[in-house]
Amino acid sequence: MIPSYDNITSTEAIASTIDNDRQVRHWFSSLLLCPAIKSRLIRDERTKQLFKEFTGICRQQKTIFILIILFLLLTYVYLQKLILLGIIPCLCLGARNHFREKKLVQELSLTLLSSDFEGDVIRKKTLYQIGEFYADKYRIPSIIQVINTYSRTAQNFMITVVILLALIIPAPVLTGRKIILILATAPLIYSLLISFVIAKIFSASCPDKSQATCPEGKRAHQRTVSGTDL
Repeated sequence: MIPSYDNITSTEAIASTIDNDRQVRHWFSSLLLCPAIKSRLIRDERTKQLFKEFTGICRQQKTIFILIILFLLLTYVYLQKLILLGIIPCLCLGARNHFREKKLVQELSLTLLSSDFEGDVIRKKTLYQIGEFYADKYRIPSIIQVINTYSRTAQNFMITVVILLALIIPAPVLTGRKIILILATAPLIYSLLISFVIAKIFSASCPDKSQATCPEGKRAHQRTVSGTDL
């Protein structure tokens, strides 16, 4: 007989994972932005305000990343150190938004989980089982799929950067300034790219504004969430 474990996870453990694991946090962020989840969260005035703040910060972060890249390019082209100073407020605001976004994702995700799972039920499930539950219910990518997407995108991005550098920029022309520019902009471009890719695979899933629009989601919604569902 396979032993049964009653304390596999907890809301505290999930909150900690969201805080420390970028891939899991990105999956929960994408889950929260699904139309069906949004419609549930905005029913309550408190979570509605938190959700509004969360979406605003998401838009701000993308804008900040683009501004930093532009400042770096302008600094390289015009050689003006004053332009580089424009990055400082962007970095400060971006860091503030980053920590606030993590807290909002934690709070909104735990609110969602508490409405779908009772305390004794969630303790019997792994994080991946919880992810599969929502993937089946709303026909979205699971946590495993998002992790695989991260790995493939990172690999393809690095290969593309290396090939472009080898073909476009000859070794003698690759000065220290150019190397610094590449090292500074590459992570920002990658972050924007991974956000776009994850958003694309989520939007390609079932829109599911109502449970009846997706047969699989409807069946999952009709099931009673119990410790033996997954």
